[in-house]
Amino acid sequence: MTNLNEILQDKIRLYDQENGTELARFVAFLERGKVYEENENIFFYVGNVGDLLQKYGLKGKITIGKIVFNKHHTIVGHELDTHNWINAIQNINNPLAISKYLNRDNSFRIYTTVALDGNVVCLGVDVRLTRDNVKITSIRTAFWRDVKKIGHSENEQLIYPEP
Repeated sequence: MTNLNEILQDKIRLYDQENGTELARFVAFLERGKVYEENENIFFYVGNVGDLLQKYGLKGKITIGKIVFNKHHTIVGHELDTHNWINAIQNINNPLAISKYLNRDNSFRIYTTVALDGNVVCLGVDVRLTRDNVKITSIRTAFWRDVKKIGHSENEQLIYPEP
């Protein structure tokens, strides 16, 4: 019988083969306690921008780097486990909503969900469009956020679903 870890490894391996990504290297980094190996590239190529995100101006590869691990999600009770990281990355192209930051050039928040502590949690994945790719800059949990309120602030504008 195949255990859950083997199924997860197969899922990651298939994802990397289909997308040309290095999600397996990212997962190894997480499992090492977010410690880089000597001479390891500090950015991980974890996905490709899909059609829906491209429609709203995002393009290229999706990368994640060291800065993300110094953000809000590392607070006790908000930390994502490896399985949730994988789900968040694999679901980024199928968001619940997308908003554009008004006070930051080329910055967006992509809303998706994961199961955390037995609850469905809305994640706000902050990304920044660079010249060649989309860089994940922060992942923030958004407990109990009313989807109707997304984009109704001074800082962000809802762009998907279109208002």
